[in-house]
Amino acid sequence: MKRLWPLATLCAVAACASRPSEPVVATCAGSGPTAVLVIGDSWASMGALDRSGAAAVGARFCSIGFRGRTSRQIADTIRTLPPTALAAAGAPRTIILLAGVNDVMQHVGADRYAAGMADLRAAARTISDDVRVVEIPWTTPTPRARTPLSWAKRLAHRLWNDQGRTDVTTRYRQAVRTDIDFDAFLPSYAGHEDRYVDGVHLTPAEHDRFGAYLGAAAR
Repeated sequence: MKRLWPLATLCAVAACASRPSEPVVATCAGSGPTAVLVIGDSWASMGALDRSGAAAVGARFCSIGFRGRTSRQIADTIRTLPPTALAAAGAPRTIILLAGVNDVMQHVGADRYAAGMADLRAAARTISDDVRVVEIPWTTPTPRARTPLSWAKRLAHRLWNDQGRTDVTTRYRQAVRTDIDFDAFLPSYAGHEDRYVDGVHLTPAEHDRFGAYLGAAAR
């Protein structure tokens, strides 16, 4: 029992590291009926994909992103959003799900990631019948934690859910069927570090390129 004490302590401390919720609304670019709505984490936030996505798809392109959320948390959030949050997106033809980075960073476990994505697919299908999933983007396998509590949470989950493994992106990818290949856009993190601002998020120029890539994939 003594050997379990440090892990139990980390789990208890990690419980205090939850993020407060913040109001988020969909942003859009382009004109006409909405062709695409991207739902995801911070990769889909702040309208960073919209302009280039709209140009590539040739129609209205929208996005809504929830920073720091796992796939399961995004699904829960989508189900409880007020109608005004998605009002700008109208009735999108296609929904693209861009999630998984936080599942990897927080080491939720491959099975829990798969269950979270299944839940997110189901939530998205209440908005559109055409739902497509992007393969988990590559990021640094050793992201910096914002606080000691965040570090403790990641360590506890890495030890408990991922058997101490640090780089789990490939393992998580294998747990979920996807529709849009991320590797055709960026084949790895190693060797492409200059395309990220912090090892986790793309530079503004790369976000523009990624929006165009998603728009073209949804044509």
